[in-house]
Amino acid sequence: MANLTIALNALERMTQGLAAQFVAAQMGQPAVAIYAPSLQDADAVFAISHAGGNERRADQYIYRRRFHAEESVAAQSWTEQRDFCMPSRMFPNQHMCAQIILPKRAGVMQLAFEHADMPDFKDIKKLLLDMQVTEKAAMALRNIFQVVGDQRDQKLCVKDAYAPNKIVLYCDINGFSKLSEQYGYYRAQDFATAFCQDFVRP
Repeated sequence: MANLTIALNALERMTQGLAAQFVAAQMGQPAVAIYAPSLQDADAVFAISHAGGNERRADQYIYRRRFHAEESVAAQSWTEQRDFCMPSRMFPNQHMCAQIILPKRAGVMQLAFEHADMPDFKDIKKLLLDMQVTEKAAMALRNIFQVVGDQRDQKLCVKDAYAPNKIVLYCDINGFSKLSEQYGYYRAQDFATAFCQDFVRP
């Protein structure tokens, strides 16, 4: 487990450094994510490392979640095995995303920019080439894959894509305050609970 932590930390540092390099080169402030192919689902990828941008949102909606092509442009890039730039599927009004396939099909690098800060795609690829960062990312991923073996999704605790699975229902019962005063708080609460259960029962 120590080897896995070391390998993951190395990839995390590399991802953070890449985001900082774009800022230093005055090429925007990208959110950078490295996606690894899922072994549980051949058409899916998951973000194994990310830096920059809205980190809290990335932790909740993207980090170590399994995506297919219809859910993520990074997954589409992986499925089609090509580099391209297009609006984010999750936040299309906010982000333009550049996708780069890593050497030897190790995974996908994604750089998400605010629309107004999006550099030219050729300039993005040139900076990545000058830094030799795609090769470094691919090597870091291969080190991780070697440690986790064929239990990649399980050992890295990969989950399905985030999706809402609950609703919140508010009910306002006319005269509830009077019922509470007349029959007591607990009896009124029992009534409210029973009402809600009957209301949502199919």
